[in-house]
Amino acid sequence: MNTESRFGLKLLGTAVALGVISDLLLRETPWGLNVALLTTVLALALIGLARWGGLPLAGGGRWMLLPVVGFGLCFAWRDSIALKCCDMLAILVALGLAAWRTREGQLRILACTEVVQGLFFSALNAAFGIVLLVFKDIQWKEFPGSHGSRNAIAIGRGLLIALPILLVFGGLFMAADAGFEHAVNRLFRFDLETILSHLFLIGFFSWTLAGFLRHALETPQPTVPPLPRDQIFTLGILELGTVVGLLDLLFLAFVGMQVGYLFGGKSHLFAISGLTAADYARRGFFELVAVAALVLPFLLLADWLLRKESPRIARLFQGLSGALVGLTFAVMCSAAQRLWLYHVGFGLTETRFYVAAFMFWLATVFIWFAWTVLRGQRQRFLFGTLMSAFACLGLLHLLNPDAFIVSANVARLQHGHTLDAGYILGLSADATPALTAALPQLSPDARARVVQTLWQEHPRMIPAGDGNPPYRDNSPAPAGSWSAVRHGDWRTWSWSRAAAYRALSQPHQ
Repeated sequence: MNTESRFGLKLLGTAVALGVISDLLLRETPWGLNVALLTTVLALALIGLARWGGLPLAGGGRWMLLPVVGFGLCFAWRDSIALKCCDMLAILVALGLAAWRTREGQLRILACTEVVQGLFFSALNAAFGIVLLVFKDIQWKEFPGSHGSRNAIAIGRGLLIALPILLVFGGLFMAADAGFEHAVNRLFRFDLETILSHLFLIGFFSWTLAGFLRHALETPQPTVPPLPRDQIFTLGILELGTVVGLLDLLFLAFVGMQVGYLFGGKSHLFAISGLTAADYARRGFFELVAVAALVLPFLLLADWLLRKESPRIARLFQGLSGALVGLTFAVMCSAAQRLWLYHVGFGLTETRFYVAAFMFWLATVFIWFAWTVLRGQRQRFLFGTLMSAFACLGLLHLLNPDAFIVSANVARLQHGHTLDAGYILGLSADATPALTAALPQLSPDARARVVQTLWQEHPRMIPAGDGNPPYRDNSPAPAGSWSAVRHGDWRTWSWSRAAAYRALSQPHQ
């Protein structure tokens, strides 16, 4: 058996083992510690296979295993569904980049088209790489003559011969003794639907992970050089300068209308616009965020299409683009003002919080764009943007959005506003400690509703008191309660749910 076939078998066996582990870990929800364990095992399996096969991991993609494991651990930290969705997206992107650049190549200096191409081929290999592994890499014709394969075939023939004989004699024994029949029925009792679901998950994860591992560890292919600039569709400074210049004028006109809104106060705002605070905030917030988000890809495309025939042309385009970036910051300030009016009038929600976080990250990316692309260092832009996204996501985990939303909405009570207890109670376990700590600040009706809901989640943890339901030490905890989380399946454990359980364990008078 040649070296390639031997390593292909090891890789296939590792993928099947990872498929079984994935099925065992991810079957229980909500995901928590199980995802953290799986990402760690996957990273160790990739490193172990490389060492086993004597393959050097010299590419920049090997460092992407750190965010894979890190954001996997975040599943065992926070309970927010929104954060978990972002974590999963970050893990998938990091895995794609790791598979693409693990053996060789770097990630710090890359064109946007290269990264898109790399992620596309990583996804393609994850979907169909196992076909190449089974039918190309492993030379099955080398196996029939081996001693082990002859023994396996002989054992298989013996099992086929023994099966009908066992069925005949087993059936007779079952007919002869009721106890033996009962034991056999218990032994072979199974749920076909459960077995099929296990087989499907094992097959799915084994299939995709085999393709991923093969792509990450395959022999590096030579890099295809980019096409010369004169063979790519390009535009001159007159065309692109006209487009960007007109956009500058449009943005300037809009920003000029916003100056009075931003610095004239509420009375000036309402006198000019003729709108209430609710109408003003509702009318343009998300549209302005969309405008800011669309400017960046437009400028990247314009910079890519521009024929930089001389330094003067490059400086002219940089000036026009820089002006558009500055005006976009003014547009984002207007959007931030509308968000503040939203918060003052109606409180903070997950949607408003995460859009604000997106605007903060977008502002960081615009600064990075000006520092790299507008200074002629376009190939450094994408990696820095990715790292800033990872950093912002890490900061969100530190901030704990759901607890922040609770604190912000409770703080509004000091200004005479009401609390939407129904919405607050719909947040994840991340919000529970902040919510229990805020109980004394709530109105009697809101406190009674919050305590009643918490008591339903975990009836043993809320003693009788002001606004509390009667204490029931022997009342059963309903399915899905914090009691089930605390004493349930270890695979779903997370620090936030454990902290929520501890918060509910404290007396709240």
